[in-house]
Amino acid sequence: MTGINRDSLQILRVDWPSLRTVGGLSPEPNVGAIVVRIENKRSNDSHRVFVDIREGIRRMPVAYLLNPGNHRGRYILGGGHSYASYDRSQRNIPGTSQPANWICQGDFEHIYLTQEASVSARLGAFLNHIASVLNS
Repeated sequence: MTGINRDSLQILRVDWPSLRTVGGLSPEPNVGAIVVRIENKRSNDSHRVFVDIREGIRRMPVAYLLNPGNHRGRYILGGGHSYASYDRSQRNIPGTSQPANWICQGDFEHIYLTQEASVSARLGAFLNHIASVLNS
């Protein structure tokens, strides 16, 4: 399977109304990436996050910060450098030539995989975790 079925993402919009799908990374009716805005607890500008979901829910997604500004730090790293064993980031945002700012989510995959095997449970837990990382 490549990506996640577009219709199954609808339930996530309850908690993440800014969720937008990104075309061109998976064959229809699937979606290979989403972009979501996450509230920034330190300033008025929100975090814009690109989430690579081309591997579906069987593997943890990979998240990139689209508007790093002054947010680079211990959790925002240049993509594609294999900082940790769980780092599957790419040097550029998938499907673009834009340099990637990988959000290091820690060794969260084991927790991700214990969630119910549904889009709402796993991707919802992942997005909540990314929000926590960005606002810590």
